[in-house]
Amino acid sequence: IKKRRDVFMSSWRTYSCELKNVNKDYMKKAFDHMGFILDNTVTHLSNSLHRNNDVDAVLRDKKSGNVYDLGVVWEYNDTHQPTVVGDFYNTGFNSLTFMDELTMEYNLQLQMAAAEAAGYTIDETTMCVNADGELEVEAYLYA
Repeated sequence: IKKRRDVFMSSWRTYSCELKNVNKDYMKKAFDHMGFILDNTVTHLSNSLHRNNDVDAVLRDKKSGNVYDLGVVWEYNDTHQPTVVGDFYNTGFNSLTFMDELTMEYNLQLQMAAAEAAGYTIDETTMCVNADGELEVEAYLYA
């Protein structure tokens, strides 16, 4: 009996943001919190076999410095909707889980900025994911 060997293939994805007027700084903070640096000195996804490999920045691992075959195109159109593109095949990330986490992190950055603008102090050491899969963080307002 022969064992079947699964064949894995390239997994190019393009994810456009549904939000309009996305703030680049908050998006960068979201990537940072996920463990990535957006490296705008590299603007071409080199490992990909796809036609359009040009991006505004690639994702670099904060700890190892490795560059992933994933990038961001900041202004896909005039509404400032960033697009995440790349080949998830050799990254070790599930593309849907990755995008869910990025969305959650970006929304967290927006909420924390709004809380700080309202005078709250954010305690990032309390950040956790609750039983419903939502990020929680404590914020304090001193009178």
